[in-house]
Amino acid sequence: MVSFEELLKRNEKYAGGEGCFDLKEVKAAREETVKGQHPEVCIIACSDSRVAPETLLLAKPGEIFTIRTAGNVVDGEETLATIEYAVEHLKVKELVVMGHMSCGAVTATVEGGNEEGHLKYLMEKIKPAVDEARNALEREGKELNKENILERAIRINVMNVINEIQTRIPKVKELADKGELKLIPAYYNLETGKVIILE
Repeated sequence: MVSFEELLKRNEKYAGGEGCFDLKEVKAAREETVKGQHPEVCIIACSDSRVAPETLLLAKPGEIFTIRTAGNVVDGEETLATIEYAVEHLKVKELVVMGHMSCGAVTATVEGGNEEGHLKYLMEKIKPAVDEARNALEREGKELNKENILERAIRINVMNVINEIQTRIPKVKELADKGELKLIPAYYNLETGKVIILE
């Protein structure tokens, strides 16, 4: 099994334009996982085509359990059930929520467009993070421009998602409180190629 710490070391190679698995290693990993999977890390990430965790972290088959939704939100029963499966059945040890630079879902919410259908619902889920970002920037006396609000809101949204998971899946909070499950907020920078842990 591979920890998130080890995956971050691999990300350093990815960001530097080096390090890709030999296809023989990938084949061996694929064959090894035919009868079952035992990932240590579950990553909840955005559906954005530029932020596939397996690619950014140079993960081989079976190393990470990935859940992807626009804006890395976790509201639908299917998404919550998938997290429960990772935690209760696969026994993952680390649950990572990863936001990213220039997130389209958060951008749309910051811009406040009049979306219809399910997109409107998605924006409503992210809006508390945008409101909190504006309020925080005002308190700090910083400029309320789109870029500042967006970058702050992306990070706040990650923390909000972690809090929501603990609220809506009691088992996650129970395991986290016992120290048996790590909850890790993360952020991916499109320009540098680096994934960092948020403080």
